[in-house]
Amino acid sequence: MESLFRLKPGVTSEAANGELRALTRRLGKENPSTNGEWNARAVPLAAEVVGFGIYSVLSYDVNQRRQELSVRMALGAQPRDVLWLVVRQGLWLAMIGGAAGAAGALALGPALSSLLYDVSSGDATAFAVALAVAIVTALAACLQPARRAAALDPLSGLRAD
Repeated sequence: MESLFRLKPGVTSEAANGELRALTRRLGKENPSTNGEWNARAVPLAAEVVGFGIYSVLSYDVNQRRQELSVRMALGAQPRDVLWLVVRQGLWLAMIGGAAGAAGALALGPALSSLLYDVSSGDATAFAVALAVAIVTALAACLQPARRAAALDPLSGLRAD
């Protein structure tokens, strides 16, 4: 690796690397606005990825369970019952993911504390906001597959496949 600078006589590369790491940590704490800007861009992107993941899984599941849902409706299930069945399934997925994410955040929070601005790694308010965003994202991702499942025609669903 080429060097873009020369070390002072008597300074080892390990000492210089240590100083650079310390400087990076200090700059992160002294200029937290850059961390906030990064978080402001990353959070909506993460919410989109999560929402698309839940939407994809539920859409695939509704398509695979078309006959089962048609039988339920043919036997008297109301469209709202089928809708809530799919929404509950999506919220269950979101709860499992949220629990895993919260555990990961609590475990990795201290290591990533230099990226946080004006909040501690175990802040209850931050967790509550993240939980609210996750629930809203999951509900939004569940609605279209649930509506499609509730609108199934039992007769055509039974004839398919």
